[in-house]
Amino acid sequence: MKDRLEIAKNPEKDLILASVFWKRAGTAGSIFRCFYRDFLLESSQVLGTKAVKIAYVAFREIAEDWRQVAILIEESGKKLTLPPLIKAAKISESLAVKEKSASSCLAIFNLSSIMGSKVILESLIHLKQTLNTPFI
Repeated sequence: MKDRLEIAKNPEKDLILASVFWKRAGTAGSIFRCFYRDFLLESSQVLGTKAVKIAYVAFREIAEDWRQVAILIEESGKKLTLPPLIKAAKISESLAVKEKSASSCLAIFNLSSIMGSKVILESLIHLKQTLNTPFI
């Protein structure tokens, strides 16, 4: 991480451009998570299931975290300092755990008819422990 500013030919331009991609383009950043968050909200309203609504709450937080990562990358590019980039990396690490937990919640929802409600309860407890946002 420490060499990122030295590796880039034009760190200011490169980091600001990277932040734009994370916020507004492709599937690697907050735009995809915002679409998915909205999809989960609509799905929870149509299906009326708590597991999908919980995943929506998780992805609401995840989308905001990705937006924060992009802001920090942009800040690092504008100021040409490492602390915002290091903070963005830490948030990204926690995002991996949150996204895996939220996705597992949805997968377990699909398996619940076969395996029973105990599996769902255990998964929801794990998801709650990884999120900053309280459940509904």
